[in-house]
Amino acid sequence: MFAGRDTTSTSLTWLFWLITKWRFFNVEESRKLRYFHGALCESLRLFPPVALEHKAPIRANILPSGHYLGENVKLIFSFYSVGRMESMWGKDCLE
Repeated sequence: MFAGRDTTSTSLTWLFWLITKWRFFNVEESRKLRYFHGALCESLRLFPPVALEHKAPIRANILPSGHYLGENVKLIFSFYSVGRMESMWGKDCLE
C-alpha cells in the first residue's frame, strides 16, 4: 500500500486543481458531479502520477511502428509527453 499512496494523492490533487481551476463548487454541488469519471481520466492523461516508465525486451523485437529493438535495450515511455501529443489526442489536447 505504501507505493500506491503517493501516486493516488498526486492524482487526486491534480484532479481537484483542474476542477477548481474552472469553477468552485460548494459541498452540495460536489455531491452531484456527473462527469467525475471523465474529469479523473483527463487529469490522469494530462498529469500522470508516474511520468516515466522503462522497459527492456528479453530478446530482440520489432515494435508495431517498425522500429527495431535489440536485446536488453532500454525503452523509456514518457506518459507526460504522450498525454499531450496532438497527433494522438487532437488539436484541443491541452484544453
